[in-house]
Amino acid sequence: MKAIKELEREGLLWYTGLEEDPDSYWYLGPGVKIEQFRDGRVELKYTYTVGERFYDMSASDTRYFEEYGWFAGLARVNIDYWNKKLAGVEASLTSDLDDCERRELYSKRNHLIDVIEGYRKMLNSALKSEINSVSS
Repeated sequence: MKAIKELEREGLLWYTGLEEDPDSYWYLGPGVKIEQFRDGRVELKYTYTVGERFYDMSASDTRYFEEYGWFAGLARVNIDYWNKKLAGVEASLTSDLDDCERRELYSKRNHLIDVIEGYRKMLNSALKSEINSVSS
């Protein structure tokens, strides 16, 4: 999988088990955990969850990591996640609020927009790198 190879190249993978004979290699990023097991199987999990339980990633998101690598996949998952949070804040803004609540929600909304923009830049950068590596 391209995402694992990318993390390995960057020296970012951790291991579980003995260093000489690890059970798995893994990395935990914002919202995503990736783990490659001894048998070659790769698992991707969403980590933006309640509690300590992670959830299996959708097939479409997994394919994105396979095709475009770790950084592009991570950016895409986070853009989707934070856009859902932004939609919730914007829906709340349509309700009857006092000035203090409205200011707080606008502040939260602006922060979410900045976070999403950061991940969009990350995605664009990762995809440009992908295009440059293919054309070279």
